[in-house]
Amino acid sequence: MKVRNRAIGSVCELVAHGAGKYITEFAVESEDGSEIATYSTIEELLEYWETYKPTEPLIKDEKIREVIRTWMLVNGVSELTYINDENSLQDIFRNSISFNRVLDLKDGEHYTIDELCGEEEAPEPIEPTFVDLDERVKGKGKE
Repeated sequence: MKVRNRAIGSVCELVAHGAGKYITEFAVESEDGSEIATYSTIEELLEYWETYKPTEPLIKDEKIREVIRTWMLVNGVSELTYINDENSLQDIFRNSISFNRVLDLKDGEHYTIDELCGEEEAPEPIEPTFVDLDERVKGKGKE
């Protein structure tokens, strides 16, 4: 689960540690997995952190978001400016990408990749599945 720091707004991962079904502490970790802080109660944690809810992307069309995200990443661009009369997004070097659909953005406004396309979510980890050895042996006998 992601949490946001109430004071500075940084987003981190919340990890609960415990024994069995009981949580003994809450740890806040950075993207690289290093521990930032630990708390022994949820009240103590909530004093400094809040649940993080990612904002909705400004561009609703998923295919246009994919094009914009790819274009920004390939060109190493972190911010684009919307030009209304051209219906285009422009970087600081005046390179632009134009669209034949209205993007519904504010003329002259600067936008980041997360604002335009939303935040990329990391794929869910694949849970390993285990088959009991007895079940595998029984299954082979039925073939």
